[in-house]
Amino acid sequence: MNRCYCWARIRAPMEERERRGAWLARLRDPRVRVATPLFAHHTVSHGWTSVHAGLREHLLYLVTQHACEAAISGRTARLDAGALLWIRPGTPFRFRLVQADRPVELYRFRLTICRSGKQAEPPFDEPFSVWRKAWEVRPVFESLLVELNTRRAYRDERLRALLVLFFSTLFRLNEEQQGDRLGLRGSVCEKLQRLVASTSDRRLTPGDLADAAGLSLDYFSRLFRSTYGMPPRKWLVRERLRWAAQRLSESEIGVGMLAKQLRYPDIFSFSRQFKQVHGVSPKAYRHRSD
Repeated sequence: MNRCYCWARIRAPMEERERRGAWLARLRDPRVRVATPLFAHHTVSHGWTSVHAGLREHLLYLVTQHACEAAISGRTARLDAGALLWIRPGTPFRFRLVQADRPVELYRFRLTICRSGKQAEPPFDEPFSVWRKAWEVRPVFESLLVELNTRRAYRDERLRALLVLFFSTLFRLNEEQQGDRLGLRGSVCEKLQRLVASTSDRRLTPGDLADAAGLSLDYFSRLFRSTYGMPPRKWLVRERLRWAAQRLSESEIGVGMLAKQLRYPDIFSFSRQFKQVHGVSPKAYRHRSD
């Protein structure tokens, strides 16, 4: 039986990100010896079930086709294609197919990180953890499978590097998926509001907002939708026109001058977009406010 053994110091409980960092440090540590993990890519079918009273190793599954169901510590988790399951050592579990006539394709491997026979704790407190969208780690699984079937020089170093890449990607996906559910922090939202208010004389882009938030554009856009229920570009238009409506109510500025301040190509484009947001033309809005 092939296994991956790592010897490292077991640290006291830490904050979640610090615990993840400590986990990666164990794999990077040159004093840690990394051997071959038990690793497989296989297909199961015909009413397959798998029952374990609890293994000594960390067990990871990546489902790549169809779905299976895992019963772990009195809880049930459905694993569709793209889901990854990490079960901590000593946890009883049972697998079964969701549909007996639809075979499941998956990767799995066992990983042991220990010192003097004592298993290291994973960087989470639950008996297991699930990533619903973990397709990004599949190429790493495939690279691991290739390396494990070779005897080339520096294989152990490459395996160590692949394991670090695998877990660091997994931890990043976890933070992004948590962020997608929670949305942008209140302090970031306030910063965006101040930015828009202070730059009414130029057209901001979603990229400008992402830069202000310190996030990549793709990730920022997902968090933004989760927070505001609309894409950043649409929100920017609404904020500009909300400011325009306030100016029409509080000043004598002409509609043409206001359109010019907001960098619209002409008064007609401004009036058309204003009506789409506020339901009336700029002139009608001003008369209604009087």
